Amino acid sequence: MYINHRLMFITHPSPRFDYLEEIDRVIRGGCTWVQLRQKGGIDEEMAREAVFRCRAAGVICCVNDHPEVALRVGADACHLGKEDMPVDEAW
Repeated sequence: MYINHRLMFITHPSPRFDYLEEIDRVIRGGCTWVQLRQKGGIDEEMAREAVFRCRAAGVICCVNDHPEVALRVGADACHLGKEDMPVDEAW
């Protein structure tokens, strides 16, 4: 029986690595899905670069909380938590 395992990483503030360094490291480690999570607001240029790096590696890139940014930067997905907004208002 074949089981397709996937590893997802959600970015988080770190004193050691910035968001893009984290993304580079987890891609090298075999991650297949990255969620860019920047609570308090998202840096659109960083999101665009995250999508670029993920796409170059064949990795899914998800933007957290900001569907309008996810659309503008070409992200593969957008995560909406239960406290964010109704899905029917997102698109």
